[in-house]
Amino acid sequence: TGSGRIDLALQHFDQALKLAEEAGLRQEQGIWLQGKANAEIKAGRYDLGLEYHRAALDIFAEVEAPALQLEALHDMGQLLLSLGDPISAEQHFERAFKLAQSIGLARAITVNLIALGDLQYRHERDEAAAALYAQALERSLEFGEEGSHAQVLLRMAMIHVDRGNFESAQQALNEALAITRQTGAVLVEAEAVYRQGELARIWGNSNSALGLYQTAVSLSAEAGAPNLQWQIEYGRALALIGIGEKDAAAKALLAAVEQIESVRNRLQEKRFRVGYIQDKHQVYSELVRLQLELGRTTDAFSTAERLRAWSFSEQSGFDGTYKLSVSQHYAEIELRERIRQLQKNLEAEQVLPAPERRQLAIATFSRELLFAEQQYQAFLDDRRAPVLSGALTANGQQDVGLRQNLHANEALIEYVVGANDLMIFVMTPDKLHALSQPAQQTDLRSRLELLRDLLEQRGNHLWKLPAASLSETVLAPVLEKGWLEGVDKLYLVPHGVLNYLPFALLPVLSTAENSLVVDRFSLAYLPSAAALANGSSNGDQPQFLLAMAPGRSRLQNAPEEASSIARLFRPRSEILLGDDATESAFKKNADQFRVLHLATHGYFNRLNPLLSGLQLEPDDANDGLLEVHEILELTLESDLVTLSACETGLGSGFFTEIPAGDAFVGMTRAFLQAGSAAVLATLWAVDDRSTVALMQNFYRNLDTAAANDNKAAALASAQRTLRASNNYQHPYYWAPFVPVSYT
Repeated sequence: TGSGRIDLALQHFDQALKLAEEAGLRQEQGIWLQGKANAEIKAGRYDLGLEYHRAALDIFAEVEAPALQLEALHDMGQLLLSLGDPISAEQHFERAFKLAQSIGLARAITVNLIALGDLQYRHERDEAAAALYAQALERSLEFGEEGSHAQVLLRMAMIHVDRGNFESAQQALNEALAITRQTGAVLVEAEAVYRQGELARIWGNSNSALGLYQTAVSLSAEAGAPNLQWQIEYGRALALIGIGEKDAAAKALLAAVEQIESVRNRLQEKRFRVGYIQDKHQVYSELVRLQLELGRTTDAFSTAERLRAWSFSEQSGFDGTYKLSVSQHYAEIELRERIRQLQKNLEAEQVLPAPERRQLAIATFSRELLFAEQQYQAFLDDRRAPVLSGALTANGQQDVGLRQNLHANEALIEYVVGANDLMIFVMTPDKLHALSQPAQQTDLRSRLELLRDLLEQRGNHLWKLPAASLSETVLAPVLEKGWLEGVDKLYLVPHGVLNYLPFALLPVLSTAENSLVVDRFSLAYLPSAAALANGSSNGDQPQFLLAMAPGRSRLQNAPEEASSIARLFRPRSEILLGDDATESAFKKNADQFRVLHLATHGYFNRLNPLLSGLQLEPDDANDGLLEVHEILELTLESDLVTLSACETGLGSGFFTEIPAGDAFVGMTRAFLQAGSAAVLATLWAVDDRSTVALMQNFYRNLDTAAANDNKAAALASAQRTLRASNNYQHPYYWAPFVPVSYT
């Protein structure tokens, strides 16, 4: 593989594997499988690499070959990290590090120190990363490990760049490059040259950077490094922008996008298809920005949709089937039971008085629970095949076709958040408009965090200042252009941190002093503009409403909420309260109702999103936790699912360690995928007293002839009613509710 002749290497690996299998040489089979895995990875076939690495690991564990096992663990960790699964990667690196320490393999200790440093760097913990890199550097010098020395020098160069120590970075890169050329490590040489190009570009030497990028392209192609190639193209694009070659830059960005998607298309496991895009959104957003600057509005909109369509299709892309063998069935039971037992153990420790709590036990149970959940999520992903939605393809739909789905009083606003710019598209029945304006992503996030924090203070109006600031950025430019004249319904397609912005409470500047978005518009949220092409109703069902309020949620007013709503629709409703509100009852009856109302707690598992869920009651058949992966197995016929719970609208990114954006499965999108035409969710922990009043008004509006097919209008009217009341006029009470739909 070192010569770049991957296909020939794979043929040799297959021959060696066949011979080892015929001779019954299990350890040799593992060695050749590991070699084949790394060859497939170099060719960009990460999925096959993952499969062969797993098989090799199983063999090395079977034959008790710790040195080979730790090497495979490290390789698997590197692959998992590049696929956007840092949690699993860290587990593999830590296992490899401990195994290397136990058997005294110096080089293995060093390379896993570097890998653990990479994880810290990924989490923007530069000091911790630098400390690990320093240990690795010291060891590489002590033991004469030239390959590790070059790799850690590349990492130290990145730290120097982040700190503004450009000369130190250049020195480290020059030293790394000299080592790689002496040792013939082509892949590390390619990365070193790429890093030199990055440094030259940051220093303002764009022409020098372009020459270095070109060299890096040739080296990366020789080494078989598709994950490096898109980064080089992205760097080339930024350098070309620096010298005013914008057309060429757009081509380079498009090449980077195509390189990303060519790798991604070959991944079968859904969590890796999702994770692989996590650190690459900036390529799409920069292409959108540049296309707008070049006046290519339609192309820019297509790129924005391309990113969203992939993202949403990956989140919702399950085929609905879940066939298990007998052994797989028992494996699932065992995994679930392990998780439940660890949860019970952890809860038992945490409820003890502080002096009696065993912190070591809590830490141990927490670590084991995280690992068990990760294993279960991997099990779930392995059992399901991704299917792309027909309406949401990688190329999206042309804006002309989408505009015909808008009425005269409707408009769609789609956002793309870049590192330093905010791109806004406004689609009306007759035209697609667009603009780009300076707005730093970090600043948007800070303002949004401040807004959400101040909304918790219900006795004052401190929230108004950050709300006005955000409105000036995300809404005022559109209003000033006059693009929303005559519009009273907005479809919103947010991006990144804007997924967690309650647009309804934004002030409409240059109008009446207290005028907010909710006073002028009804709002509906879409995962993509392409969703406009979908129908909005599943048709009438024999029964109208199923309302459930389990006792375990301990929401004092939830039973009253469910009962009052059910009374509105008698005899077309059924209500299940307390112990009757079981998970089994929901699964059995959910497909028989047009509207499903769940007044209960929701919870989001930040590290294993498929294990997020809703609290219902347990019984002999189910544990009472309706998790995302179980929702995806349902077949619903509902027009609406109302999640009257805490933070059910949260997907990933905001206030979490998961990268910002809308790239992981959340309960909202799980219910959409399961067949509901719309979902009403919440952006923060709601007040269950005010929720009773809002829900009563919402459903009264929903059941009228005028609003029956317009959930956004029904919600806006209910929010205005609370806003005009004495007790609940503060937006904390009415603003978190978000209607998400296919339209």
